[in-house]
Amino acid sequence: MPVILDKLEKQKLISSSSTEIHILGLTTPATLEHTTSIFYDENPDNTEIAVIDLSEKISELPQGYKKAKEYISDTYKISNKKTDDLLIGSEEIGFIDAASVDDSRKILFNGNLFRHDDIRKINAVCSSLSESETRRIKELDELLKYQSCLPLDIAQ
Repeated sequence: MPVILDKLEKQKLISSSSTEIHILGLTTPATLEHTTSIFYDENPDNTEIAVIDLSEKISELPQGYKKAKEYISDTYKISNKKTDDLLIGSEEIGFIDAASVDDSRKILFNGNLFRHDDIRKINAVCSSLSESETRRIKELDELLKYQSCLPLDIAQ
């Protein structure tokens, strides 16, 4: 705890004494910016960055285990064994969620965004989409991030 408090104080995010901690006017966006800054100040290795990247990808759209493994391994130049360890470890600690679709396929997803019980349905829909449809869904998602809501005819 003292190490964390020291880092937050050096970033001028808190003011503390031996008995009190004062938070210095943090908004949600500012908190995220400072968290990112602290993360990168610690010089994370490729596997740590890969886990963050993976969690963002599966928050956008659930991913098949094999596709996620290939992406992480290729993008971050991590061996297959280390990539497997990274994915299994991330699932075991609850950083990402996973569900078996059938005996040979596993889907990785963010359980806070996608309900575990519906992962088979989500997989069926995602697997049926063409690259063009997937791209259009991502474009719609980006629009919604910035505008919060859209007229139905534009979304369609």
